[in-house]
Amino acid sequence: MTEGEIETSQNNGKDIMQDNNSNLIRRKELIEYLGINGSTLWRWRQSQSFPKEIRLGPNSIAWRRSTINKWIEQRTKNH
Repeated sequence: MTEGEIETSQNNGKDIMQDNNSNLIRRKELIEYLGINGSTLWRWRQSQSFPKEIRLGPNSIAWRRSTINKWIEQRTKNH
């Protein structure tokens, strides 16, 4: 593999990583996105009808943006 090919493959890996990170939505951004407060999010999570979070670390959670959008779509169809 040439130096240019290595650089390209490394950049592509970074692009993939950035795409994957943008597909995750963290708690604060999720609250703003849904227009709710933290208590409402907590209550929805407890009801188990809200999409399951992904644990990123001991004190860090996120949700897949696509899962949240599907959940919103289902709720709007039912109401």
